[in-house]
Amino acid sequence: MSVNLSPYNILKYLLGFTILLSIGNLFSIVSKLNSENRVILSLGELFDFNTEANIPTLFSTLLILLCSAVLFYIYNSLEKESKSRKSWLILSGVFLFLAMDETASIHERLIPLMRENFDLSGYLYYAWIIPYSILLVILGIVLLPFMYRLPRKIQFLFLLSGILFLSGSLGMEMLGGKQSQLMGEQNYTYAIYYTIEEFLEMTGMTTFLYALLTYIVQYTSATNLKVNFK
Repeated sequence: MSVNLSPYNILKYLLGFTILLSIGNLFSIVSKLNSENRVILSLGELFDFNTEANIPTLFSTLLILLCSAVLFYIYNSLEKESKSRKSWLILSGVFLFLAMDETASIHERLIPLMRENFDLSGYLYYAWIIPYSILLVILGIVLLPFMYRLPRKIQFLFLLSGILFLSGSLGMEMLGGKQSQLMGEQNYTYAIYYTIEEFLEMTGMTTFLYALLTYIVQYTSATNLKVNFK
């Protein structure tokens, strides 16, 4: 038996699951700020966007890994003479690192190191933003010719997914950092910031996966996405 999967259906299901996780996160916010019941608090932690090693973290990690795998598939399917082939491989490696970062919180380990050497506060309170932003600019410059060669539709989807993801991972993180420094993390304002942050990151990553699958179906020799069950 085989199942044909369209990029649109995959996008729809993943966005639906993201919304369900967001509802669970809202429950976790209300419970940890208003309840002392250990059972309710433990249940809330399973869906807390601001907690590691739970369902949202697992979903985000798998989503990023899937993007890395699809990027590698595209790289592997191109002719060796293709000018864009190396760029697909670079992106696959970047997303593999992001998946490891999502699980191991590598970026958070940079915060005390940056604070020891620089007087950072306010919007730069979460100091990992600085080195990651520098790396992002370098990556953008390196991949600019690659982006220019992409079909217009894929260019648009890549840019849209990047705007969504970076608005969360950098933009909302900066707002959350300032709020954390001024008022701590046990308040609704901070919770709103990290909720929007994670939602934008998941939505951006889902949009990027949709772009990759659309590229495979519309711009490669593959005519559909099929899963075989034996």
